[in-house]
This record gives sequence, C-alpha cells and structure tokens, in this order.
Amino acid sequence: MSGAVKAPGVGRSWLDQWFAKTAAWADPVATLGAGTATALLPDVLVSALSEGILSRFGGQRIDLVLRGRPMSAHLVSLEVRRTGASFRARAELTDVDWDGYGFDSLSITANGVRLIPSLATRFQAEQIDIQGELPLSELIEWLNGHGLQWALGIDDSGLIRAKHSRRKLVALVDAAVVNDLLRIEVKRAHWMGMVIPNSLLTTRSMPLPALPNDGRIVRATRHGDTVRFAIDIASMSGSVDLAQVRTAIAAGSGFTIW
Repeated sequence: MSGAVKAPGVGRSWLDQWFAKTAAWADPVATLGAGTATALLPDVLVSALSEGILSRFGGQRIDLVLRGRPMSAHLVSLEVRRTGASFRARAELTDVDWDGYGFDSLSITANGVRLIPSLATRFQAEQIDIQGELPLSELIEWLNGHGLQWALGIDDSGLIRAKHSRRKLVALVDAAVVNDLLRIEVKRAHWMGMVIPNSLLTTRSMPLPALPNDGRIVRATRHGDTVRFAIDIASMSGSVDLAQVRTAIAAGSGFTIW
C-alpha cells in the first residue's frame, strides 16, 4: 500500500467520507467488540489518519500535546508509505514552538512504524530521524537557563561570547557536535583585559549526556546565526486516541499523543 499524501484534500466532501470510513473503528462496540478488526485495518487506519490530518491542517498551524509537552507548528507536508510489514512516516514542519522552545523548521521521519489497532491505538517506531534548524539565540537562551558558570551571548562576529562568572575570563568560541561529542574551539580570549596568546588556546572535546529513548545527536553545527542539527532516536512507542483525533480533524482542534 502506498499512502503518500502531499496536498490537502478537497474539503467538505472528504470530511463526509472520513466520518463514513471511520465510523466503525471509532466506536469500540461496533469495531473491537464485534471482532471486525482485520489485518487490513492498519492500512485503512494509516490512510484515514494521514489524509485526514493533512486535509484539515495542511498549510496551517496544528496544535498537539506530545508526551505531555505542548507543540504548535505550521504543517507543510505529511507523507506515509507502507514499507514491507511496517510504515514510514515523514512530516515537515516550520515555525515550531515545542513547549516554549522555537525551531525554524523540523523534518521528522519515523521508520519501521507498526500499529496495534484499538480505540487507544498503540504505535511503535524502530527509528526516528529528526533534522532541523533553530536560531542560535534560542540555543543560547536555553543554555543560559541551565546554571552554567558562563554567561553566553552572540558576538558581532557571529561567534559565541562566553564570560566566566568569577574568573574575569572572556572568550569567543565556536562549537559543533558529532555523534554526541561536543567540540569547543576557542578563537580568542581575554583575562582581566589582557589578550591570551593563541598558542595557549586549546580545543576541548567532551561527551554529551545520553538523550531519552537511546537518542543521539548525530551532528549540530553553526551556520551564521542558525544552528542545524540531526538527531536519531533508536525506538519509540506510544498511543493515540482515535476518537479524539477524529474530533480534532472535524473541529480543527488539537489532540494528544502519549
């Protein structure tokens, strides 16, 4: 089955079909209680969900709660395809607000997705790849709120300006992450107003703490005032309330994934 969806649907007539198509599986008595869930249900379910969400929210903002954290974004595209015994889902988002953190764009690809149909449908993904961009200022603000001994800012040169809270040391640095290893390169530094010779400046590397769900930062690099990053997550599982999603599509409201 190829359930690729790249453009919004045709409007009210599709919504009528949505209600007709999903009336059975949205009702636990008529569906699961009557034993009508079949091997084809995941395909029908994925098609209805992807087409319904994109038809209702494609090209506009979508609001949801993801594992207890509110998220709001502009939904650019949503594509779901069957790949053998599982599915591959890809969503393109822009102007993202994820629990107060802003991203210019996010591309989220879930591989090896499997569904366990029920009213609260369970899903499992073997790997999730996330690529995105965020303003450097957003990252600096987040870091400054985590009790560092350095006050960070953005220098006119575009580098990161780091001022130590006690040692009267100021440095201009650049940083990058590759496979969970943070590399900090000191470009210039002053101590009590005196320039520190370049021969004394060092590049430091340090491992980063592990992300949840066996996630890792594949790469993160600064490009001007933007940070581009790629993260992969080994696996993830959760559930979604189909009746709530159906209501959200009909009303244009938010829904929850947990």
